[in-house]
Amino acid sequence: MKITYIHHSSFSVELDNTILLFDYFKGDLPSFDKNKKLYVFSSHSHHDHFDKSIFNLEKIHPNVEYILSNDIKITKSQNTKFVGANERLLVDNLEIRTLESSDLGVAFIVKVENKTIYHAGDLNWWHWEG
Repeated sequence: MKITYIHHSSFSVELDNTILLFDYFKGDLPSFDKNKKLYVFSSHSHHDHFDKSIFNLEKIHPNVEYILSNDIKITKSQNTKFVGANERLLVDNLEIRTLESSDLGVAFIVKVENKTIYHAGDLNWWHWEG
């Protein structure tokens, strides 16, 4: 497993057969293996966690799927799934669970290839009831 910090809250996780890209909005992306399926996650619509440029990845990566928080009001791809807080979703071989964020959108727990990856989205140190 190779984890690459990109910018702010954006990371990529490359596994044997799968690539996960979280909260990309700017920065240099690694050169992804085009033989692996790419899953692009956006935790919420704020400009420092989401940019519609993610949909350009379809032009350079033949096998991409988007999992976006349902507060993002854009669809540029047929390969887009929207999720809210406290949901479970099975996408191919990914088990995805979402948690509520202390800001907007969701946090992601992704189980894939015998690994569990947590991306907090925009969780903060604010006082949070519940």
